[in-house]
Amino acid sequence: MEENKHVLIAGGTGLIGSKLKTTLESAGYQVSILTRNKKLTENPVYRLWNPAENFIEEGVLNDVDVLINLCGSGIADKPWTKARKTELHDSRILPTLLLLETAKKSKNLKHYLSASGINCYPVNTSQPVQEQDSYGTDYLSTLVKEWEMAALKFEEICPVTLLRISAVLSDNGGALTKMKPLFRWGLGAPLGTGKQPFTWVHEDDLVAAILHLSVQKESGAFNICGETVSNRHFSKVLAQSVKRWMLPIPVPGFMMKLMLGEMSEMLLNGVNTNADKLKKSGFTFQYPTIESALGSNEISDSKRQQRKK
Repeated sequence: MEENKHVLIAGGTGLIGSKLKTTLESAGYQVSILTRNKKLTENPVYRLWNPAENFIEEGVLNDVDVLINLCGSGIADKPWTKARKTELHDSRILPTLLLLETAKKSKNLKHYLSASGINCYPVNTSQPVQEQDSYGTDYLSTLVKEWEMAALKFEEICPVTLLRISAVLSDNGGALTKMKPLFRWGLGAPLGTGKQPFTWVHEDDLVAAILHLSVQKESGAFNICGETVSNRHFSKVLAQSVKRWMLPIPVPGFMMKLMLGEMSEMLLNGVNTNADKLKKSGFTFQYPTIESALGSNEISDSKRQQRKK
């Protein structure tokens, strides 16, 4: 992005959106955030909308150059009941379609970047899948496909970038904050066979990649992930990072299915892929290996402990 460009973020109050907002503002960009919280709109940075009610402030995109849509309820936050699946769908598709109709009235928008999921591909392939490969056929792949098809409708207005995001490693939220206590208690273990691929990205690299793709005006789909490792290797490194042993016996797949139902498929299967396309565009990962990513999180843990003393 060029200096003084105006960026609007949908989903900007979440984990990644908040960090992206801070990063952009620190670099001198004008940033606005769409929110459903009316109280926040007392600050002119925040603009009111409610996708569920098909409402958005009039003229919100009139002077916006770049629109970044990070909306979407957490895939692993709740069991995949029928009602939850509807929520996962609507939290992605409805905001996209509302933004699309709003963007059609704007003559200034130059780039649309949409969050997407690395789990759009077939699972457990022997060879890494790439951006040009076909979608998978499982529930998550189907959800992501519909999400991306909605996002690509923006191509009639401006270039579109699909951010195929993998599991985000952060000490500020997400799956890692739920997993670390178990590993600190010595209860960490691989899941299922432990051989399934685990695809991840450090939160700092994700924010940097979004900024990079916008600055470079890249369009198309991009995998945003560090090295793909096995679930067993990830579990081992996570245990080492908190100075504990990993349990040698994996959590059986049938037990995962009893506890989580259909959502267990997301943990018992994985996507074998890489970020070669992103790297070829000129992006360099700060945390390319799982060891470096979890080591950085452990350092932040140490700093917090020091502050408490």
